[in-house]
Amino acid sequence: MKPSKKTAPNTGYNAGSIPVPGTDRRTIRDGTLAAFIVLCMIGAGCTGMGPAAPAAEPPGPALEAVVDANNRFACDLYSRLAADPEYSESNLFFSPFSLASALAITYEGARGTTADEMRSVLHFPDDSATLREGFSGMDTRLNAGDASYTLRTANALWAEKAHGFLPDSIATIETWYGAKTTNLDFITSPDESRQIINA
Repeated sequence: MKPSKKTAPNTGYNAGSIPVPGTDRRTIRDGTLAAFIVLCMIGAGCTGMGPAAPAAEPPGPALEAVVDANNRFACDLYSRLAADPEYSESNLFFSPFSLASALAITYEGARGTTADEMRSVLHFPDDSATLREGFSGMDTRLNAGDASYTLRTANALWAEKAHGFLPDSIATIETWYGAKTTNLDFITSPDESRQIINA
């Protein structure tokens, strides 16, 4: 008795019986290789073949601490806003860095319970030097720019002229946050004050 020949189930199509020109293994391999090379060339063109940008300095511990704090604050705030029924059918857009840096400037003047609560909500490091160095480093990196973009951040602190800023506070805010402090007459000249702020 002859051994039985195993056959594939009948699928109604036998590719082996119909010769298709150009489908030998070598042709398929060469075509695949050519397609891969073309995709690589297109990909290289999309990324720009200009000179490589100089490597940025690795972030120090102060910058890492502030970036981590900013990310945690962003996630917390987004979670709260996304859960609010008022925003359920809306897109959410906000800049956690803008909020955190503006609040860091006001945090410089906070004391006691207010400072503790701000530090907790914003996840700021306990050490003022770390906070200041971190925000200064982040601001420097964001504003450095390169050929592909231009970004400038700006912060300022405005207060009623009856409440002057302490000289040490002014120096800290200008040195570490690159922000200006200005007193205006909000009480008797609110419209003029608004125009100055928004100019």
